[in-house]
Amino acid sequence: QSAIGSFNAANKVVLDALKVLRRDVSDLIAGRSGDELKDEGALVASQDDSTIVAQAEITRARILIELSLADQGISLESAVDAFETGIAVYSEYPSPVRLETLWPYFEVQLKRAWNDEARRPEIFSSMFEAAQVIRGSITSSELTSSTAALSVSPSLDNRKRQLIKSWQNERELLDKLKRQLSSGTQSEFGGLIDAEKLSVDLRRTEENVARLREKISREAPEYAERIDKPVSVSAIQKKLGANDIFIYSVLREPCSTGADCRQKDATAASGLIFAIDTDGVNVIRVRDISVLENLVYELKDNLRFGYDPEGRRAITYFDWLKANLLFDELLPADLFSEERIQAFEQYDSVYFVASGALKRFPLEALVTTLPEDQDELEDIDFEARQSFDYFGINWLDETHTVSYPPSPRVFFNLKEREVTPKQNIKLFAGGDFVSEQFSPTYWIEATDLGEACLDRATLISKLPTLKGTEEELNAIEAEYASSFDSEPTILRKDKFTEKKIAEEKLDEFDILHFATHGLLVDSIDCEAEPSLAVSFNKDLEGQASTSTKVKSTPGLLTTSEIRDLPFSAVLVVLSACDSTGSIEALASNQSREETRLSDASAGESLSGLARAFFLSNAKAVIASHWKVDDLSAQRMMTEFYSDLFEGEGATVSSALKAARFDIREEPDTSHPIFWAPFVVVGDGNFKLRN
Repeated sequence: QSAIGSFNAANKVVLDALKVLRRDVSDLIAGRSGDELKDEGALVASQDDSTIVAQAEITRARILIELSLADQGISLESAVDAFETGIAVYSEYPSPVRLETLWPYFEVQLKRAWNDEARRPEIFSSMFEAAQVIRGSITSSELTSSTAALSVSPSLDNRKRQLIKSWQNERELLDKLKRQLSSGTQSEFGGLIDAEKLSVDLRRTEENVARLREKISREAPEYAERIDKPVSVSAIQKKLGANDIFIYSVLREPCSTGADCRQKDATAASGLIFAIDTDGVNVIRVRDISVLENLVYELKDNLRFGYDPEGRRAITYFDWLKANLLFDELLPADLFSEERIQAFEQYDSVYFVASGALKRFPLEALVTTLPEDQDELEDIDFEARQSFDYFGINWLDETHTVSYPPSPRVFFNLKEREVTPKQNIKLFAGGDFVSEQFSPTYWIEATDLGEACLDRATLISKLPTLKGTEEELNAIEAEYASSFDSEPTILRKDKFTEKKIAEEKLDEFDILHFATHGLLVDSIDCEAEPSLAVSFNKDLEGQASTSTKVKSTPGLLTTSEIRDLPFSAVLVVLSACDSTGSIEALASNQSREETRLSDASAGESLSGLARAFFLSNAKAVIASHWKVDDLSAQRMMTEFYSDLFEGEGATVSSALKAARFDIREEPDTSHPIFWAPFVVVGDGNFKLRN
């Protein structure tokens, strides 16, 4: 009776929501002129109204499942239909959707798939599309919209581009306002948040987003069909080569508090792994999400906190046995069933969409099979482990290249954009930043953020300089000179400023290389956004009003500023120390627990930094997962560009893989802490040079 009562209540919510939609449309028609109606009258529902409908349908579906399992005469088919109705609404109106919300749907579909072999591919395909509406924030869908614009760029004129840019800016503002409103009335740095004003701004921004989205649907339909809407299994298969495998992980997000962790442990929701190749698709449920998460955290801690910069050595033993256990948990044999797809070792290239705890762990450091002398290696004592050379370990990086597209739709959009190899490649590099002239007080004055943000400005002023970047830039310059007749454009030290970067002909470069900190943010205080650290422009001291681009964030090149500059490079390299680290972690000593809790938001933030470059034409962004040894980074980049520039022309992913191999072959740098930090975000399977 209780379930039936809840079911009726959910039905009432749906009906009430539909009444609201009809009333909104009537009011809209009654209060608008013909011209206004053309622009806004086609708007059927605001994002919030549609979200209510979706939530109600999902609630109804969950109750239908309970009634079905309780033998109340309800079929599972009707529950699945209700779920897919709600999922369809979510796919049209992006809103935060948790895995736990849709987990009953996935459980039912898995049972149906194993009981109906003939319909199994169809069911797996439906599950794949449903999984794509799970998102933690609008940031992930913003990245989708950025790559979509480029995948159809020939058909977009300036007017359409401006319309899309306005919509993207409003969506980014909407995401920020929602996070501000949910964070409470007190900001981390002491400022007060006006909740009432935020609510008004939020509603107005939601209306702008909906209005612009509808306008895009009418005026740029070729773009609209490539955003938000989930991509199908068949569409993914058409973009894969014969030896490619696409793996999509859908895991719960890391919990942030003890109570939250206990609640997550109590839920049945764990995770799904999808595997797709040119011939088939398979789906498995993660066997034990807690085991997988604990393995990831332990190995990640080992890599991110195991380096001694003074002694230039690894101070922790990398447990390759646990790296093999993680491989078996994440990519078990039953995922690669010969009945549906090939065994994992048959593939050369892996496209891996990470989620949850896996967002900041490189698959390259997994161990695929145990070595023949496993027993002998297991028994080495503590002292021997300190000088262990890791030779004979079967790393995943030995046999596969890996690219990390942020989502299935981003993968599809990037694959739509072909890169034509060139004989001559133009490279821009910048780094070796200096911060002696940076003034926190001036930063506050220039940004108009107030004294409440002085702490953040002080953190920025304490960013450590990177000693090895000068040698790295010199090595890249020498490698380029040996491959081409021309010279690269390189900005060093006090020349590496926002002003000098903006003065370059940025639309002429094929590669952008930044040897500096890539700063990701864990909060929304003080207008924080993902940024690159650049030299403070002392020439503009006291002249904050002369340049809006520089005055906004002196000493930082933010995602907003990157988006406004005419970059057109297909490859962006963020080579320096911890280019996926937060300002707080880099300028202070964050504990392991604090770093773990910031991983999920930093993963979103990395997408934000990548988004700025993807919107500017990038197909791949190379970044590091932890603090990089200077000498190893220099050698890595030298070897990477040597392979990338060679006459036959390697792909971006294969050149990076070859560079990792060269580092790994030296006993002193065979620990994955030296060779595994750099990964390719996006699609690295393309050549730059003919």
